[in-house]
Amino acid sequence: MLVDINIISNSMMSMKTSALPFAKNILDIGAGEGRFIKQYPYVDTNITLLDQEESEFGCFEECKKNNTDKRFTYVTGMSNDMSMFEDDSFDMIHLSQVIEHIPVDQLDVSMREIRRVLKPGGLFCMSTPNRDVRKEVGNYLANEFHVQEFINSELLDLYNRHNFTILENIGITKIDVGKLLMNQLYCEPEKGYQIWITATKPEIKEDIE
Repeated sequence: MLVDINIISNSMMSMKTSALPFAKNILDIGAGEGRFIKQYPYVDTNITLLDQEESEFGCFEECKKNNTDKRFTYVTGMSNDMSMFEDDSFDMIHLSQVIEHIPVDQLDVSMREIRRVLKPGGLFCMSTPNRDVRKEVGNYLANEFHVQEFINSELLDLYNRHNFTILENIGITKIDVGKLLMNQLYCEPEKGYQIWITATKPEIKEDIE
């Protein structure tokens, strides 16, 4: 049944990705096998894919080989040091199933970097497993590469600490723990098997003399 939960949750996240608005310049952090570029519907866009040279299961190298369109730019690196990008470079930043891999002592550094390279008014889209729900279904830290998992209130504190404005905060796949049934596909963020947050970097307002 846990396999079904993961399949359904990932399917719901794919639907969220496919419904994202158009953005001209996008940064996909922890791009892996390139799932985002397969799900994002717009082709008149430039997407920078960022991942470690030795990514999980070597999938980033496979992504490079299989997706050679000129609108894709591949960059080796990590979220805690994106000095290769200028301030306010991207209209959208995508961080799906990545934040749980970031070392604890690098989390705030990564969030500062994300905010720095995101344009004012740009979108920051993130999804991650819900620690409390995964514990209840006996699937906590099932992925050996996870450093930590989060609950919704911890994520909200993190976003607030780095001055993001949250636009959407939902749970994906509500679990009836007693019966291990999926009884709601989108739900309150505290009750979802996974958490989805869309936020923005507020527009900079000029001082009026």
